[in-house]
Amino acid sequence: GGLGADTITITPGFDRANECPGPRCRQRPGESLQSTGTGPLSNKEMQAIKSISEVQYANAELTGSKDVYYLGKTAKLNIIGVDTNVWKYMTTVTLESGRFLGQGDTNSIVIGNTIAKDIFKNKVIINRQLIINDKSFMVVGIMKESGGFGSDDRNIYMPLNNAKVVLEKEENEYDMIVVKVKNSDSVEKVEDLLEKKLMIVRHVNADTKDFTILSMKTIQERVTS
Repeated sequence: GGLGADTITITPGFDRANECPGPRCRQRPGESLQSTGTGPLSNKEMQAIKSISEVQYANAELTGSKDVYYLGKTAKLNIIGVDTNVWKYMTTVTLESGRFLGQGDTNSIVIGNTIAKDIFKNKVIINRQLIINDKSFMVVGIMKESGGFGSDDRNIYMPLNNAKVVLEKEENEYDMIVVKVKNSDSVEKVEDLLEKKLMIVRHVNADTKDFTILSMKTIQERVTS
């Protein structure tokens, strides 16, 4: 339940194994489960997504891992760049201390519980600085321990513009777009609308499809079964 049944994730590359089994699977007999790689998501996909009236928020994300240095110890950790305008309204993360990233934040980070307490020799507390790619980032929030499926305990969240530099990403390039729908009852309808619109903007059809849409509702159904 904590995953948020009203969220949908879009990633580049069509991963049949990930999207099926589920209500969206159109696998033909004899067709193997396969993944196809492709280019990243961009602003044109974001505009198409935002044009759907049932979409409440859309958050473009960048992901990667980098060496993080704190008081004499270095660890390789997950970095997630988020849109600070919408992330706090979409995340299912709860904070143990501090605050979420907000509009206008720069060089600020929210860190997972494991990073705060177990990764480094010294505990990391609010307003301490972590060094990532020779750049200082101030810890403004520490998450509560999640310890579960899709754990956030080893993640560092930072503003998109910072993540672009740290993870050495191109301009107008996203690894993932997370969508929050206004009403969880309309998730499947929104999934269908997203698929139609993204196929148009990416110039693909059902056979050449190069993106994967996965709703938390589908994941929950799979876990339940």
